[in-house]
Amino acid sequence: MTKRLRRSRAEREAFWRRQFDDWQQSGQTITAFCREHGLTESAFHLWKRELRLQTKLGQSATKACRPLAPRLIPVSVAVLPTSALTLEVHGATLRIEPGVDEVLLRTVLNVLKGS
Repeated sequence: MTKRLRRSRAEREAFWRRQFDDWQQSGQTITAFCREHGLTESAFHLWKRELRLQTKLGQSATKACRPLAPRLIPVSVAVLPTSALTLEVHGATLRIEPGVDEVLLRTVLNVLKGS
């Protein structure tokens, strides 16, 4: 069994470009051309579409794809009004801000209850 070497993308692209040039000059139908040259019609149509898209986009598959530049999106931060709770117990003032750790608050309140 013969081991087939995988051609690079650039080599495959060049191969199919030559096939399309030969096909257009032959005047044959795609079916007849593929049969004569040992090509599958599905591969022929796939590469025909691929190369047409590249031509429309003006880029070659042999060029490295450049990542898109990041887009900056304006962001505004809303400042929420603080609705702190103030407790006065046995002469001590306890200010409880939003987002306080609930476990810590329960612990403090339990300590104050015990006083």
